[in-house]
Amino acid sequence: MLGLYLYMKRKKLGKQAPDLITKHLPNDLIMTPAWVDCLRWSIGEPEILTEFQADTGCDFTPRLTSIDRMIDEATGRERAFVEQYVAWFNENVWGEE
Repeated sequence: MLGLYLYMKRKKLGKQAPDLITKHLPNDLIMTPAWVDCLRWSIGEPEILTEFQADTGCDFTPRLTSIDRMIDEATGRERAFVEQYVAWFNENVWGEE
């Protein structure tokens, strides 16, 4: 779902997107689906999350139950984590700053 949101937001707002997540999308829109797939894969890998947490000090872990995810979304914890993770992902996994 995050992937579709990012893709549609990028298509709608173009390159001037002020959003802290969409600014990390690849400049080449053809690479966007690969970027989203890699992002979705990486966030589910325990080793990568451990490395992210060690590098950033962020202690947030994506929740598994629906109610926990809704709470994190409502409180903004999920959004803050995603913004920080995407920036770290681009530099450390995808290979762009």
